[in-house]
Amino acid sequence: MRRITIYNAASIESQTYNNTLVSTRTVLDDLVYTLSQESHSMKIRQQDPETKLWSLCEIRSFLSNGGARSSIWILWSEIDVSYEAPTT
Repeated sequence: MRRITIYNAASIESQTYNNTLVSTRTVLDDLVYTLSQESHSMKIRQQDPETKLWSLCEIRSFLSNGGARSSIWILWSEIDVSYEAPTT
């Protein structure tokens, strides 16, 4: 999982969670600032523990000054795919 947050198109914050096992609700970012224009982008790649297939989605959110406008956009770019192990 990777979270990227941009505040007012100037300040950038990023977190990466490689090899993280998520079995319950997990909060990646619980701060929402309404005094600025804030956009978030999160990419989540997950593996089904039974089938071992992978899925990838990107979640973007935007909140305008004072919360007057907000939007959430979710794009699934891969669903139930498998990858070949690299060979040398």
